[in-house]
Amino acid sequence: METTHIKESLTQLLTIHKAPNVRYRGLGLSANAPEDLLLITQILQTLLPDYTLWAQGQPDTPKLPCHRATFIEQAFENYKSGLIISLPEEWMFEWSNLDQRAFWSAFSETYGRHTVIAVFADTFENTRFVEPYFNVKPLSSLPVRVWTSKYQPEGI
Repeated sequence: METTHIKESLTQLLTIHKAPNVRYRGLGLSANAPEDLLLITQILQTLLPDYTLWAQGQPDTPKLPCHRATFIEQAFENYKSGLIISLPEEWMFEWSNLDQRAFWSAFSETYGRHTVIAVFADTFENTRFVEPYFNVKPLSSLPVRVWTSKYQPEGI
């Protein structure tokens, strides 16, 4: 993936997502290739330097094993700017299907708080839990999909 093109596309997406009419603050980004997921996360960190990053091995992230309720509570705590969760499925590997659905449901329904952006692998195993709660569309011509709450009116 070309860095310049994805940076421009993410900048446009984030500008739209920060608009006052966007009530539901959860945003998902998915891609197939691990190197694309890493690139997306790195660009998000550049574009959103005040956001907190959760990635395995980073300090101040939930420790494994992590119960779903604890993960959700910590993700939706009051972060001043926002939160980027890189590969949330890594915390979910021992969760039941019901717990995974509960996370994505809560993620889609959260509003009036800080923005939480989840960057996850675009696999059947993941998207089957995400699809019931989110609308999906491609990000420009890139191999990246954007997931927005099904409760948010179309337009983002």
